[in-house]
Amino acid sequence: MADTVSEIASQCDLFLCVECGKCVAACPMTEIFKDFSYEISPRGMIEKTLMEFDVLTDIGIWFCLTCDVCTEICPAGVRYRDFVEGVRQLALGRASPSTASSVSVVADSFYPGTLWNTSMSSWKTGLSPTNTSLSAPAAGSTISGGR
Repeated sequence: MADTVSEIASQCDLFLCVECGKCVAACPMTEIFKDFSYEISPRGMIEKTLMEFDVLTDIGIWFCLTCDVCTEICPAGVRYRDFVEGVRQLALGRASPSTASSVSVVADSFYPGTLWNTSMSSWKTGLSPTNTSLSAPAAGSTISGGR
């Protein structure tokens, strides 16, 4: 695993980006997130990285669905999904155990069985959610406490 964001950027060919915007046009985040903006788009995150912004603390790295559409459509061969996965691992490596645990639980929920989930297995060792007693009500049951 790379030790810095610029190493990951280099390995994933972010420096080859020609700013065509095809990744933004093809990105399914536009349909999923009502507050989608250029800043969290693949192109926006690539630009921030190339301008040496601190993307490890940028919320934009957590919006990517890792569907790989941007990589498939990129004429320059930029591997954005691989970049996001690498940066996420790097960010978690610098996070506190409670933050890493929380992100791991969210990843299990949103990305079950994906490369993200598989790559996170080492982070999940010894980590557990703070409340494991939550369960969904049985079908047809009434939920009390409401109006």
